[in-house]
Amino acid sequence: MPDTPRMTFAILKPDAVRAGNIGNIIQKIIDNGFQICAMKMVQMSQKIAEGFYAVHRERPFFGDLV
Repeated sequence: MPDTPRMTFAILKPDAVRAGNIGNIIQKIIDNGFQICAMKMVQMSQKIAEGFYAVHRERPFFGDLV
């Protein structure tokens, strides 16, 4: 049976973008044998971020996270 491709999902957080580390992070991903099949840069609205991080809603860092 042939190996089936595995996929993963990565998010670069705003502090990494602000620090100018996008290129370095992408290079590390590639250097570690991953193939990037798609990329999308978005700026989440407050409402979307709250939904995305809803699992952390009761944590003290939730406000800073979103």
